[in-house]
Amino acid sequence: MRHKPTYLDGKTHKQKSQQQEKNLAKKGFVIPASGAIWSFKGDVQFTDFLVEAKRTDKKGMRLTEDVLKKIFNEAIDAGKTPGIEIEFKDYYIQGIVFRKCK
Repeated sequence: MRHKPTYLDGKTHKQKSQQQEKNLAKKGFVIPASGAIWSFKGDVQFTDFLVEAKRTDKKGMRLTEDVLKKIFNEAIDAGKTPGIEIEFKDYYIQGIVFRKCK
């Protein structure tokens, strides 16, 4: 059984989020200011992917259509595949964000 990563011990939420991005980006590029600069969107950029990292220490978080639309559109505009990593305490999900064809 996997245990809670040691990098999460004794850190603030912001520090944990930054560490999540850093760990995710071992083969990618962490976006400066976590996507707050207009020319750099998303959190971590890879050759083919633009990934948004979300995390919480709570038992759940709200994921809305607007968030998925933002992730999808920013990646497509950058010519990348949209990805997401969601981390809840000891667990995480990684995946691709798709848009349904109409």
